[in-house]
Amino acid sequence: MPVGWTGELCYTLGMKKTETVASEGGRRSRLTPRTLLEVKRLSEPQMHPDGERIAFVVTEPDFEESLNVSHIWMTEWPIDEEEEFPGEGEEGESASPPEPVSPEDLTRQLTFSRDGEDYPKWSPDGRYLAFLSARPDPTKSEEDDDEDPVAQIWVLPESGGEAYCVTDTKEGVLDYAWCADSASVVYLAPEPRPRPLESVRKEERDRRKVDPVVEHEERLRRQFWQIEVDHGKPKLLHTADYGVQEFALAPDDSRLVYVTNRTGDGNDYHVGDLVLVSLPDGVRLELPARPGDKTHLRWSPEGNRLAFLAWFDPALSYSRQCLWALDLSNPEAVSDYRLLTDPSFDFDITCFEWCSEDGAIYALAAVGTGSEILRVDEGVTERLSASNATVLEDLSVDPDGGALIFVSESARAFPEIFGQDTDGTVRQLTRLNAEIGESHLLPQQEVVTWDSADGTRIEGVLTFPNDYATGTRVPLIVDIHGGPKGRAMHRLRSYSFPPVWAAEGYAVLRPNFRGSEGYGNAFAISNRRDLGGGDFADIMAGVDWCLAQGIADPERLGIMGGSYGGYMTNWAIGHTDRFRAAISMFGIFHLQTDYSNSELSRWDNDYLGAYYWEDPEIFQRLSPGSYLTQIKTPTLILHGDEDTNTVLSNSRELYQALRHRGVTTQFVHYPREAHGLNEPNHRLDEIRRCLAWMDRFLKQDGKMQDRHRLHDTVPNPVGDLELHVVQAELTTFTGQPKPEETKPKSEQTALLEVVFTLHSPQPRPKEYALALTPESLRLESPQNDFGPLHPIGLPLDLPGGKVLAETTSWRLAHHTDADSGQFALACAVVFRVPNVAGHALFRIADFPPVTLEWAVDTEDDKHSTPPA
Repeated sequence: MPVGWTGELCYTLGMKKTETVASEGGRRSRLTPRTLLEVKRLSEPQMHPDGERIAFVVTEPDFEESLNVSHIWMTEWPIDEEEEFPGEGEEGESASPPEPVSPEDLTRQLTFSRDGEDYPKWSPDGRYLAFLSARPDPTKSEEDDDEDPVAQIWVLPESGGEAYCVTDTKEGVLDYAWCADSASVVYLAPEPRPRPLESVRKEERDRRKVDPVVEHEERLRRQFWQIEVDHGKPKLLHTADYGVQEFALAPDDSRLVYVTNRTGDGNDYHVGDLVLVSLPDGVRLELPARPGDKTHLRWSPEGNRLAFLAWFDPALSYSRQCLWALDLSNPEAVSDYRLLTDPSFDFDITCFEWCSEDGAIYALAAVGTGSEILRVDEGVTERLSASNATVLEDLSVDPDGGALIFVSESARAFPEIFGQDTDGTVRQLTRLNAEIGESHLLPQQEVVTWDSADGTRIEGVLTFPNDYATGTRVPLIVDIHGGPKGRAMHRLRSYSFPPVWAAEGYAVLRPNFRGSEGYGNAFAISNRRDLGGGDFADIMAGVDWCLAQGIADPERLGIMGGSYGGYMTNWAIGHTDRFRAAISMFGIFHLQTDYSNSELSRWDNDYLGAYYWEDPEIFQRLSPGSYLTQIKTPTLILHGDEDTNTVLSNSRELYQALRHRGVTTQFVHYPREAHGLNEPNHRLDEIRRCLAWMDRFLKQDGKMQDRHRLHDTVPNPVGDLELHVVQAELTTFTGQPKPEETKPKSEQTALLEVVFTLHSPQPRPKEYALALTPESLRLESPQNDFGPLHPIGLPLDLPGGKVLAETTSWRLAHHTDADSGQFALACAVVFRVPNVAGHALFRIADFPPVTLEWAVDTEDDKHSTPPA
C-alpha cells in the first residue's frame, strides 16, 4: 500500500471469484511437518500367552494441548487359512472360503484416558492386561486428589469391563512384573515421604516461601512391594538404595534381580551393579562386580540364568552394547560374566527376549543404517535377516511358539507392527499409518558410501528432493546426528524431518561418521579424545562426494544438528566457510561450560579422558568456542529452557559472541522443553524456523525471503503495514454436514480457517482506514491443484457454538486506534479447500505470499472417546 494513502481503502484485485475447487485428480500431497508429526509411533508390542493377540502402545500428538499422548491398542495374529476354513458345511456341502481379514479389521484401541497409558504386560494366564497410567482414580474422592496424579498400575480384564487401579503409591510406580500365579504383581516405587514431615515442609514452602533447593539432597530409596490385583493390600518385600530403576522377577517368583547405580544420580551411569534378593527370607546378595551400566534384565525360562545388555568395554559407555549372562543356578558360587554372542559378531544389540520352546535368545541388532534379527544359542549367533533398508525395534517373542513380533519401518513405509512365523514368514499386523504413506509423496532415499580423508569407508543416508532429476544440482542440508554414538537410519522419520526438506527442494545428507552405532566396536570408540577430528573429516568427505556426484550445489550448502550434532555444527562453522547457513540445536559450545553445568557431565570425561583441571589443553583445543573468531556463517540457535544435558548456557554463549561480532544470528529458546523439543506445537515452530533460515541463505542470497511462512513478519513492499498469519487449520462448525462419504476423498471438500493480523507500528492519521473484501484475499496452489480461491465466509463465535457466516459479499472496515494512533487488525476467514493435506500460497493484495500448510485428521476423531 503506497505510503501516505488516507481515507477508506479497499483492496480489490479484480480477479474472477472461484467458488468451486478442482478434484485432486489422484495427486499425492507432499509431506508437511504436521503430517509427519501425526504419524503414529508404535512401541512395546506384547504377545498374549495364547500367541494370537498383541497389545502395543500408540503415541500421537494432541495439538490442542500441545502434548503427546500414548494409548494401548491391540491387534491379532491372523489365523491360518486351513484353521479358519474347515472345507465342509453342516450339510456336507463344500463351504465357501472365508473372506480375507485385513489388519484394519483386527486392530482396535483399548484405552482412552486423556492422561495416557503405556508399559502393557499380559498376566501369565492371559486373563488380565496391566499397564501404567497417571489417570485419576475414579474411586477416590476429590479430597484425596490434592496432589498431581503419578503413574500407577492399572488392570484391564481380558473378558471385558473397565480398567481399575491396583496401586496407590505416593511417588509413582517405576517398574513392575506379574507373578507366576497371575494373582499379584511385584512393583518398584520410591520410598514414600513421611506424611507429617512432608506436611510441615509443604506448609513452610507455601506460607513463608522458604523453598531452597539443595543439590543432590532430595533423594528417596527404592522399595519393592507385592500386591494382589483383586484389590489387595500392598506388602513391602525389600528396601533398596537410591539408584534402582529396573528389576527382573524369576519365573518361580522366588528371587528378583535389580540393577543400581547406588546414588540415584543420573551422572553415575557408569555404575550398574546387580543385586539378587531372595523373596522368602529377604536375603540380599551382591552379584560379581563389573563396571559399566547394565539394562534389559531377563531371566531364562528355567530360572537359572540372567541375561542383560552391557558395554563391551566396561570403561567406555559408547563401546559396543553386548549380550551377557550370569549363571545363577547356585547363588553362592556365581560364575563370571559370559558373552553370549559369537565374538565375531561386532554389532550393537538393541533388545532381546528368551524363547522357552527352544531355549534360545532372539535379539535385534543395529547394523549400519538398518537392523537384523538374531538367534543366539550356546555362543552361536545366527543372523536370521540382513538388511540396511529396514529398521526394527521393540522385539517381543511368543515364549511357547517362537513367533516374533516387532515394530518395522523403512524409507517407503511408516512404523507398523509385524510378525514373523517360525517358518520365517513375515506378516504385517497393523496398517495404522498406511493412509499417510499412500496419500503423500515419499522422497527417494538411498544408503550411500564414500571414503574419508584417511581411507575409512563411511556410510550415510541421502534423501533427494521430490521429483529430483539426475544431474541437477540442488541445495544440500548436512544433518548431523547426536551421541556421537547415534546413527542415521534408513527410514523416513528423523528429528530433522528429511521428507519435509525434500518437499521444499533440498537434498539431505545424514552421515554415519566415526563414533556412530552400527559399525563395530573399533568404529564406535574411534573418536575418543578426537572430537571434531576424524569425524569432521568424515562429514566433509561426504559433502565432497555429493558435489562430485553432481547432486549438491557448492554455493548452497547448509549444516544442522542437535546435541552432538549441535557440537559438530558449531565446530564446522569454526573450521570452514563452505556452509552458507547453519542451525545449531541444543549443542555444546565450550566443553568446560558443558561439564560444569550438565547433569551428565561424565560424558565429557568419557570422551576426553580427563577432567578440565587435569588436561585443560584438550578441553580448550576441542571446544568449538575456541575458534569463534573464524565463524562467519549465519547461525540459527535453538534450545530448550529446561535442558539439563547440554544446558542453555552453551547456546547463550554462542549467541552472545556471534551477536557482538556482527555475525548474523538468531537465538530461539522454548519453555518447558528439555534436551530436544517434545511439544507438538513447538516442533512445528522449530521446523518452520529451520526452513525459513535455510531458505533465506540458500535460496534468497541472505535477503529476507519473498515467500514467507506461518508466523513470519511479512512487510508490505510499498507501505509500513506488517502481516502475520498465525493459524491455518482445517476446522468444523456447529451444524456443518460431514463430508459425503459416498464421494471419493479427492472430490470431498473441507473448510480451512486462516487467522491473520495487519499492523502498522507507526502512528497513522486518525482518518486512516482499511477495508477487506473477499476479493482482497486468495489462496493459490503451487501445483495448480485448485483455485485461485477466495474466502467463502467468516467464522463467528455465538452462543451455542462456533458458526460459519457463509457469504461472498462481506466487507470488513477498520480504523486506527484512537489512543496509540497505530493501526491493528485481527481477522479470520474461511476457505473451502480439497479435503486432503495440502499447502497453498495465501495472498493479501500487494503483500508477498505466505506459504500455508494444513493436515487432515485421517482418523476422523473416531478414537478420541470410547465406543458406545
